[in-house]
Amino acid sequence: RRNRSALIRIPVYHRGPEYAAYKRIEYRGADPSCNPYLAFSCLLMAGLDGIKRKIDPGDPVDEDIYKMTPERRRHLGIVELPTTLKEALDEMKSDEVIHRTLGSHIFDAFIEYKMNDWRQYCLYITPWEIMKYLDY
Repeated sequence: RRNRSALIRIPVYHRGPEYAAYKRIEYRGADPSCNPYLAFSCLLMAGLDGIKRKIDPGDPVDEDIYKMTPERRRHLGIVELPTTLKEALDEMKSDEVIHRTLGSHIFDAFIEYKMNDWRQYCLYITPWEIMKYLDY
C-alpha cells in the first residue's frame, strides 16, 4: 500500500472507518504523453478481462522493487515491461483485449504509426554513437 515502486498499487486511504471499503487504484506505468482516453479504456478492459477470467494478480509486494535482485523479482513473478517501443508494439500486436478495446481501425493505425516512429528512431545517429564510434 505504501510501496511506490510497484506498477499498480492501492494507496492507503485515511478518511475514517466508514470509508474502509473505498479503494483507489494507482497505475504508475502510463507515459504522460499518452492519450488518457485510450489508455484508460485499455486499462479498464484489461482489468475487467482479468476479473472475468479469474486471473490471480498475486500477493502484494511491500519491498522496494528497484532494490531487488533479478533472482528475487523472478521468485516473486515480477516481470519487466518492454524497454523499447518495438518491444511494446510486439506485445501489443498479440494482445486480443487491446485489439477488441480499440477496434481494428484504431489498433491497426496506431501500430502502423508507431512502427513508423520506431523506424525513424532507428535511423537517427545519436551523439553517443558519434562519440563512441567516430571520435578518435
